[in-house]
Amino acid sequence: LKYKLENDAPASISIQSMNGLTIRTLATKRQQEQITLITRDWVPGIYIASLKVNGNLMESFKFSVVE
Repeated sequence: LKYKLENDAPASISIQSMNGLTIRTLATKRQQEQITLITRDWVPGIYIASLKVNGNLMESFKFSVVE
């Protein structure tokens, strides 16, 4: 995951499965960063990554985990 924020506002990235279960939540530490997720122990399927800044959803996207 790669992100770039406009300022140093509190932000987080959450990963959810399609059934709404939160798999992981990460607090951002910098305005711009690249985060590598290790997914080898995850169940294959579709997940949603969401970026929230000051509690407001800024962007989200779907991605797939395959065997």
